[in-house]
Formats: sequence, C-alpha cells, structure tokens
Amino acid sequence: MGNALEPLSDLPDPDKVQCFRANTVFMALLVGESVIDFYYISPGDIHLARDHRRSEIPLEPVVRVVLSTPLLVEFLDKCQPFADRLRPRFSEE
Repeated sequence: MGNALEPLSDLPDPDKVQCFRANTVFMALLVGESVIDFYYISPGDIHLARDHRRSEIPLEPVVRVVLSTPLLVEFLDKCQPFADRLRPRFSEE
C-alpha cells in the first residue's frame, strides 16, 4: 500500500465551509483508487424498513469522495481508536 503520508501542518482556516447531512456511507476500496459515497436516509424510511413495511428505501446521494486507497486506509486506521471507544455504546449484549 505504500508508506504513511506525512501530516500536514500550518493549514490556514478556510474562508467558507460547506456542510452536508448524511447518515449512511458506502465505501469501495480498489487497487489504486477508492470512493466514499455519503447518503441521507430519512428517519421515516428507516422506521418503515425496520418494521418491514417498506422494502425499498430511496437513497439520496449527498456527496462522493474519490481518493487514493492508501489515504483511505490511513484515514480508517486513524478512526479505529474512536470506533473502539464507541463500540460499547452500540453493543447488542
């Protein structure tokens, strides 16, 4: 996969920031390039699907991020400690 990337430093604050709302993600890791698609599924659709009253849920694409696979792997590695801390909150035991 290659070596880890050097951290960036001294980044200026941007003039504008764009925010999106998403609650579902699809990730595909390929050999040289990866993609992360973010979707928004309404709470009503989630409820109906959970109760088996709706079998098809419309996916509303919000944003697509295309990046190198080593960068995505490094990002996921950096997320691991946060996921480990959150795991007990979502445990089904």
